[in-house]
Amino acid sequence: MSPSRRQSPIYLITGLIIGLLVGLFYSWVYSPVGVLETELYTLRSDFKDDYRGLIASAYLANSDLGRAQSRLDLLQDEDSIRALTVQAQRELGQEGSDLIARALGILAADIGNGFSGNPEISPSNTPIPTETQISSPTITQTAGPSKTPTLTLTPLASRTPTPTVGAAFILRDYTLVCESAYQETSLIMVRVFNSANQPVPGEKIVASWDQGQDSFFTGLKIEFGLGYADFEMSPDTSYTIRIADGGESLPGLSPLECENDDGDRWLGSWSVNFTQP
Repeated sequence: MSPSRRQSPIYLITGLIIGLLVGLFYSWVYSPVGVLETELYTLRSDFKDDYRGLIASAYLANSDLGRAQSRLDLLQDEDSIRALTVQAQRELGQEGSDLIARALGILAADIGNGFSGNPEISPSNTPIPTETQISSPTITQTAGPSKTPTLTLTPLASRTPTPTVGAAFILRDYTLVCESAYQETSLIMVRVFNSANQPVPGEKIVASWDQGQDSFFTGLKIEFGLGYADFEMSPDTSYTIRIADGGESLPGLSPLECENDDGDRWLGSWSVNFTQP
């Protein structure tokens, strides 16, 4: 190509500059990016879940129930306690974080109970007698068509208690429940109490059987009490129940048959109570 037919690259540079100026004018003057302030209650449901998890985790750290409640109010949930408990159950059902589930459960329980102290008060901080002896529980069969066994505890003589740290939960009693209201599902219904006989929310319960194990937490079903948790049993399966933090366990729980006066039969549920001495 001869030198006379060569074109100068200046037109390319000029085009780029003009394009850049037009782009800047459009984005800065004609159609600038606006900052839109939105409210927390307009967030997507999954973002609301993340926010509740952060609130619950912060509550475990600072024990400020008023601040946690104020933050939850920004989400404008119809029932904040139910929202927390449902999310905690969903967290466990989807194999999420046990810590977040526990935090959500404790926050829901404390809001429902009006608690304003330290949510992390645990059994390990309470002195207990170290040498108290308690007999093993026995089941006695009661007469009647319901065939409902009840528990009899016979405490033995104990020495003078010596305070110590590290109290573990012990089995208080367990009873087969043959009420008609529980005909649809065979449950292990656990209630956990501290040494003052107050229900304990957020306590992890472990159910194990030959094929595996599962865990569930107290305080996620407020309507049944702050220290309540339940686990659905399968037929022909024997379960062992224990508190995850340690203590006495209860083996050999399996669905037993119940019968009423009309001859109706169903698999009963078990009511199990753990307490801190």
